[in-house]
Amino acid sequence: MAQLVHAGLISQRRLSRQLIYSAEYGAMNELLAYLTENCCGRGQSCAPACNPADALRQETAMKRLHVHVSVDDLAQSTRFYSTLFAAEPTVVKDDYVKWMLDDPRVNFAISTRPGRPSGISHLGIQAEDESELAEVYDRLSRAERPIVEARNATCCYAQSDKQWIADPQGVPWETFYTYGESTVHGESSLAKLKEVNEAVCCAPSCCEPEAIRTREPAGATACCAR
Repeated sequence: MAQLVHAGLISQRRLSRQLIYSAEYGAMNELLAYLTENCCGRGQSCAPACNPADALRQETAMKRLHVHVSVDDLAQSTRFYSTLFAAEPTVVKDDYVKWMLDDPRVNFAISTRPGRPSGISHLGIQAEDESELAEVYDRLSRAERPIVEARNATCCYAQSDKQWIADPQGVPWETFYTYGESTVHGESSLAKLKEVNEAVCCAPSCCEPEAIRTREPAGATACCAR
């Protein structure tokens, strides 16, 4: 194990009296890509169909669960979750902190905003690419719940394409694909989601729509804090 850690193929972290090992898929992919580029000798590349690096990328690509918690004391909560996860945050802002964890595979964020109650803000599913986002959106469209769509959204210091939906208990969920960073936090689409859901709830049962899709204008801001 020590040799694998030294080679950068796995990482090691201590949790109490245990040592936790995690695979470093990026380094593994680079090693496999280097080996397969020269596996036929004389600088000849292997056939793409036989390239295990590509197969490994396909196997390891997966969606990530997202959890966002509104907190009262950002510094105190940052210390707590850093201890719980045995990991330092990936993003740290004055009003927002995020951990991108691989074990468990979670995008976990906390934020503090004036007038926002503490507790679970919302849950979500983060897609790795546009095709995964389209796959999840296809499921949402069959859920018979109102959907708020936000393209080119600025949310939590990132630029993303998003869809918002609330479950039957009213818990907000977002599905999103992030493709860039932002210098500002952004504004909320949750108010729009609440408005659309209330419109459906108040509609006469005889003409209640199976689903409502509301698309925000391209470039509109959306934020995952509440």
